[in-house]
Amino acid sequence: MTDLITDNQNGEKPSLRSIVLGGLAFLFFAAGLIVSLVFLLHASLKQDSFTHELGDAISDDPGDYIEAGFLAMRYGSVDLSGIDASKCGEYEIIIKCPGKTFTAPFILEDTTAPVISLFNRDLCFAAGTRLSPSDLVRNVKDADSDVDVFFDKDSNDPDALKCKNTGSYSAWLKASDSSGNETSVCIPYTVDLPPEFEKMCDLYIAAGSTRDLLKYVRAYDETDGDLSDEITMYPAEPELTEGTETELKFTVTDSFGLKTTETVNLYVKSPEDLQSLIEKRTITRENAIIIGAINEYDTGLFNNRSIEQTLIDVMPTVVSIRVDEKSGSSTTGSGFIIQITDTDIFIVTNHHVVNSNTECDICFYTSDQVKGRVMGYSDYYDVAVIKVSLKDLPEKFSDIISTVHIDMTYWNKIKDGDKVELGLERMTMDGTIEHYTYGLLVSKLRDVEFFTPLLETEMNLKLKLGDSGSAVFDKKGRLICMAFAYSISPERDWAIPLPEIIEAYEEISGNELYVY
Repeated sequence: MTDLITDNQNGEKPSLRSIVLGGLAFLFFAAGLIVSLVFLLHASLKQDSFTHELGDAISDDPGDYIEAGFLAMRYGSVDLSGIDASKCGEYEIIIKCPGKTFTAPFILEDTTAPVISLFNRDLCFAAGTRLSPSDLVRNVKDADSDVDVFFDKDSNDPDALKCKNTGSYSAWLKASDSSGNETSVCIPYTVDLPPEFEKMCDLYIAAGSTRDLLKYVRAYDETDGDLSDEITMYPAEPELTEGTETELKFTVTDSFGLKTTETVNLYVKSPEDLQSLIEKRTITRENAIIIGAINEYDTGLFNNRSIEQTLIDVMPTVVSIRVDEKSGSSTTGSGFIIQITDTDIFIVTNHHVVNSNTECDICFYTSDQVKGRVMGYSDYYDVAVIKVSLKDLPEKFSDIISTVHIDMTYWNKIKDGDKVELGLERMTMDGTIEHYTYGLLVSKLRDVEFFTPLLETEMNLKLKLGDSGSAVFDKKGRLICMAFAYSISPERDWAIPLPEIIEAYEEISGNELYVY
């Protein structure tokens, strides 16, 4: 062995055996390399065509489309430029590998029906609403952008979809995409009336009043009833400085979420300016909400063409009075409302109508009857005062009655000889008018020689039995006097003068009247 090595080291040629062995090794190496390259670069389509669901993400990974060796997969790419991922159709996909390019049909299809998402609340609509599909569903989800949502005409009552009547209903709705996939759903809903405000007028408030404006506004709902406590106002704290004007928005929402909003104006006036608007009937309790006025119940002045019409207009100020005597009989007379407070109504009549009684029956023009308490009498003039508690009458009764309009400035200007048209009306105890009578002022103040040493007002109204205690008005509705007596021969009619009515009332009641 040592000799052989030495010989080789001395430059002898390799043996044939060594050459053969080396050649075989090289051939095996080359063959292995070729086989490895073929295996690593191999690629073929997994299938002849590919089908994909619209809306799902389209893969750009070559491994999803071809069977390939490592190198082919590593350096392969997918060309999706020819595919519109938003639209169904047959397209072509291209996969490129080292030394190879594949093309295959790529079918984008839609087999999924639209998904209808509903609201997570009960649905309610105001009567008169014409429903659309978007009113009943929150949204519709589908990969197809071309989705039609519509009512199933064969399953729905057209009138129900117009919300003609209140009640509970249901509607069939369909959603259909361009591939013909459909989803149907039945959606229940309720038709209700939105809440209503009882009275929405402009508000007039006297400067300096610190009132909660919300308590003057009421709202009701057919289903929920009184919703007055649910009313909100914007702005919540309006400016109440004299002379300011503010737009107020009142909103109320019922249990179904139906909302009603009303907008009115708020005017802040001095008490005197506010009372002047009431006197001239620029504002009334019918066309305005009046807060903090000196006498918001004042019936004010009328601009009628006739005294007959005025007597109709002042009916909320007049009453009928019945007194039951101890003998079992009863007498009747008239009276009028001179003052209204937060708790009571004050009525003036003749002393001789109530005599010495402490109680009497009062009937208003509404036919409502209630007991009245006689507060007292005048020591000089035939005047008595009766008080009625508002709590004994229907709720909000003060909204429909008024006080007589007293204008001392006008009274002081009247002169004997002025043709002042006068009239009075007398009711029965059921609230109907028994008779009207009209005439002229004869004398503002005159002695009644045969009856009393005091000065009385004379007129020619042809008074009748039962007219005692009636308010006598002029054509504008101003209180002029109160009827108390008449004579047949000579034929003369007498009344308590306005100043004496005021003086007697304030003395008996302890209240102070506001007069113009």
